[in-house]
Amino acid sequence: MKELLKQRVRQLYQFLREANQLRFRPVRESSDQPKVVNLSDLPQHPSVQLVRPVHVQDGQEIPDLLLRVKRPSLTRCPQPPETVEAWLLPGWDNPSNPATYAESQNAVDKDGNTITVRFEDDDERITAFLSWDELRQAWAPPEVLARRALRFFGVRKGDKSDYRDRLITG
Repeated sequence: MKELLKQRVRQLYQFLREANQLRFRPVRESSDQPKVVNLSDLPQHPSVQLVRPVHVQDGQEIPDLLLRVKRPSLTRCPQPPETVEAWLLPGWDNPSNPATYAESQNAVDKDGNTITVRFEDDDERITAFLSWDELRQAWAPPEVLARRALRFFGVRKGDKSDYRDRLITG
């Protein structure tokens, strides 16, 4: 009686396993995956680490971690001097774009007349812009890489988590 019961449980288990395989076919090719990321497309940033396992001798284990992605930290653009800030065109804090300024602005003189003031009219303003732009140009390249890594990480606006690791295991 026990043997008959065990046989029926095995048959039921085998049936459920085969039904599950028919319903949820295992994905065997990367083209069948909903999203595929080529390793050559990984951003070059410390927050994206690719571990290439090598054959290790002396009984050491090969790590099963192949890819670790953590949320990169972003930094703000250096604040421009007050004398320059009003002259900057939109997008000056985007590291992908160069900082540009308006060539001229309209202003009102002490008599109430509208005059055109050129950016180059003030040597201090030019010096302040050049020194700030030097700081900004040092900030921009690493920030572009960090933002590219953040897009790869897939963070959406409003995500409050500090770090989230994705693991691809072999």
